[in-house]
Amino acid sequence: MIPLMAYTGLRSGEARALTWEDIDFENGTLTVNKSIDDDNDMKINYDDPKTNTSIRTVNLTEMNIKRLINQKANLPADCVYVFPNQKGNQNGTQISCTNPIRARNLKRRALKPALERLGYDSRISLHDFRHTSVYLAVKQGVSMVKIQKRLGHKSIMITADTYSELFDDVDQDVAKALNELDKLAEQGNSLDLAEQDTKEA
Repeated sequence: MIPLMAYTGLRSGEARALTWEDIDFENGTLTVNKSIDDDNDMKINYDDPKTNTSIRTVNLTEMNIKRLINQKANLPADCVYVFPNQKGNQNGTQISCTNPIRARNLKRRALKPALERLGYDSRISLHDFRHTSVYLAVKQGVSMVKIQKRLGHKSIMITADTYSELFDDVDQDVAKALNELDKLAEQGNSLDLAEQDTKEA
């Protein structure tokens, strides 16, 4: 689930709400059409995504598809949830498939132990992987408009305001590109002047 969130930008509630009907292996996409919000009583509520633009189709990487195929193969055949709940001991070794996994259990059983093993900051949250997806997209030169649509934000201003610090490098790249354009323009002007001088001579 964590690599999926890091590469797609899904919110935790959106990722945990996924059913296998939402995954199109043939076309390599997933559909976001519902979300889960764990309340204080750990009751799982099914709600529509935050806005109309949150309902979207997201293209998957080959790595994500392979992981999802492996995930499905390791679950009971009748399990409708992509990331089902588990019960048993502290590690949740018994898959029950009666509900999606709860955020608290996912953090305690998977995220926190992984952070400890890797020596990462234990304060890293599930939502931080949504930021990771934006960072990866920015590094690959993806436009803000495309990132907005992938995240399901209502407006591009939300994307810009929320992730403005991740676009600093992009601004530097734009400045470098414009500098190169200036240099080419200057060279062009110099050639034009030289050609004009030659003609006049």
